[in-house]
Amino acid sequence: MVPLLGVAVMLGSVDKVSLATAAVMGFREDTHLVGQQYSLTSSAIYFGAIAAIIPSLMLMQRLPPHIYISANVTIWGIITLFGSDRIDVVNPRRATYSNSLYLFHRILPLQRDFRATLGWSFLLWGFLPANPTKARWLSLRQRVVATRRMQDNHTGIENKTFKRDQFIEAFLDPKTWFYFLINISLNVPNGGLVGFNSIVVKSLGFTTQTTLLLGIPTGLVSWLSSFFWGWVATKTGKRHLSAMGSCILPLIGTFLLYKLQRNSVALLYLYLCYMYWGPYIVMMGSMYANTGGYTKKLTVYAMSYIGYCVGNIIGPQTFLTKQAPLYVGGVVAMLVCYSAALVLMGLFWLYLRYLNAKKATEYERLKTQLESEDQLLSDWQDLTDIKNPRFVYAL
Repeated sequence: MVPLLGVAVMLGSVDKVSLATAAVMGFREDTHLVGQQYSLTSSAIYFGAIAAIIPSLMLMQRLPPHIYISANVTIWGIITLFGSDRIDVVNPRRATYSNSLYLFHRILPLQRDFRATLGWSFLLWGFLPANPTKARWLSLRQRVVATRRMQDNHTGIENKTFKRDQFIEAFLDPKTWFYFLINISLNVPNGGLVGFNSIVVKSLGFTTQTTLLLGIPTGLVSWLSSFFWGWVATKTGKRHLSAMGSCILPLIGTFLLYKLQRNSVALLYLYLCYMYWGPYIVMMGSMYANTGGYTKKLTVYAMSYIGYCVGNIIGPQTFLTKQAPLYVGGVVAMLVCYSAALVLMGLFWLYLRYLNAKKATEYERLKTQLESEDQLLSDWQDLTDIKNPRFVYAL
């Protein structure tokens, strides 16, 4: 499942960041964008995402996941077909043919990416299982173990029925709004960096081709950050302290970018800033682990994803054209948001400790009754985290 879903996400990410690549290759000039119009184009995709997330999750609750996901990947591929093949427009044949980035873009420019995305959607259709019991490559025992693992998490099982009480509970639960606000704070820098990283790098005096090459490590830095801090969170069992720790390096990188002179060394600060993906991934893991009830889980995910989109909408708008090439407003916004994220994650950690203490008191009060009940039956009742007295929040 990891390769199937990972490549699908990668194809979508290649398409999403192509705008920033095009920006240093003449896109803004060719399309006559002025003022904040380029910033608006960077934000535009997220307005659509906000409009689609609630109906999308409702459909996903009713349709087989492999069919719905593969259909979405197909539609995304069709949408990218209408994008311009910027690599052909700027005629990079002047570049050295051994250039690895040039080769990459010759393999996956926008219009060719449609065929790759479409082909991958067929693989998702054929091999992505709807649930552990439908995974054809697993033995019967492995399917049972995978299913029991969901039981042990106490987070609820797949349920095709929309539960209004869980939907309402999600909005009344303070945890939902913590995830929403934390995602906004973490993704304002994300939106700004994705849209303007190439522009800032080129302003340091690099050629277009070198600028594109220097953009390659940003993805590696983001991946390593998420992988390392995810490992730390799992190893220590302290998700939120790990998320706070992972926020410190991008905060330091942003501070150095704000205070020190912009020169080629500034690339190191930019790479530090790209470690923002670590806290986002760890906090998403927290959301899945700390939310019980299938309808509630989908609703909380929708709200956290809307926070992600709002952050990515705001981010590019903080990079004002009149402040180029330093974009002081954008850098200050990143500093403020990383600091806010640290404070919010700290408060959230304290809140979860309070909830666990409250749960422990409730369990002691109902201990005799709970121990006489069939726990297996309780675990499969699709209870929310609030209503399940056995639920323990992951710190």
